[in-house]
Amino acid sequence: MKWFLFALLGFIVLLGVAAWMQAREEPPALPLSDETWVPVASSQRSLRAGVSAVRGRSIPMADTGIGWYFNWTAEPAEDVDLEFSPMVCAYPDGVPFETAFSQLEERLSADPYPPGTLFIVGNELGYTPQHDSREPDEAARNIHACAKRIRMADPSYRVALGPVILSRDPQILSQHVGGAGGLAYLERLLDAHRKTFGEPLDVDFFSATSHVLEGSGLDTEAFRKQIRTLRTWLADRGLRDHGLLITEMGAAFGQHTPNEVGVFLEETVDFVMHARDPEIGLASDDNRLVQRFAWFTAHPLPLGEKFQLLGLGALYVDFSQTALFTSAGQLTRLGQRYARQIQRRPAARPSPNPPPI
Repeated sequence: MKWFLFALLGFIVLLGVAAWMQAREEPPALPLSDETWVPVASSQRSLRAGVSAVRGRSIPMADTGIGWYFNWTAEPAEDVDLEFSPMVCAYPDGVPFETAFSQLEERLSADPYPPGTLFIVGNELGYTPQHDSREPDEAARNIHACAKRIRMADPSYRVALGPVILSRDPQILSQHVGGAGGLAYLERLLDAHRKTFGEPLDVDFFSATSHVLEGSGLDTEAFRKQIRTLRTWLADRGLRDHGLLITEMGAAFGQHTPNEVGVFLEETVDFVMHARDPEIGLASDDNRLVQRFAWFTAHPLPLGEKFQLLGLGALYVDFSQTALFTSAGQLTRLGQRYARQIQRRPAARPSPNPPPI
């Protein structure tokens, strides 16, 4: 009888948690009824701006001016008309590296990717909740093998080292291999690669996730500091000539009003679209700090699928308040703000040599 009571109690608690989560994560607001939306022409899409799309469901993401997407897998969604960046050789605690490498070889042999595809190798490296507890020397060997195989398949393919976490939140640090965070792990990985192979890691992009966990999730200055810190770190190590890819930026942690999220989106997207620095930016890209970025995320998820994807992390991540579309594929107010920010022209920069008055 006791086991039945315990099971019943557990079921009631589970229902309570599900109801709380469902109430907490309401569907995002739709566009105002008196506003009209004109889809962005394909010629005006920006390959800088992207989105992390959990799955494709005939959602017209390209209409916003977004140019690319990724979905944490190597399989593109059939109904998404955007450039796809496959993620490969990721989550080694769940998928052993030998298995992941064999899967990569099979996909490359089938030739499913167009020339110039940008591959992301790994995800949130060295972060144990993302099923990556590898020491840096093991990660360096694995990534070297994957990058080399991608280059062999097609010399036009490009490679991004999987993202590291930029947040310095104490809980993030405590769950990171080495306990010192993403940049410390990256430093050890690059050192291990040079020691093992006698040469730098052969990648075109470095990448990062940049959720701001230190500042209630909406601290624009903390976000900018994260990006500048990484760019400075790269420049100090002679890696300034590499592109920078931000795979996740958004406001999925904590509860915020739609306008708070919208303001954060506008301020951070303006920064990653236009920020330049002649000392640390990519010289071949007019000294811009960021070459590509993806907003997190495209749309909400059903509760069951959310738990399947995130496990207990589903209790903390709110897809709806940061979604650009509803589950049915309708553009949200936030999606409108994202589209407008992508298309917005930056203010004219003063001439470095203004004429005398």
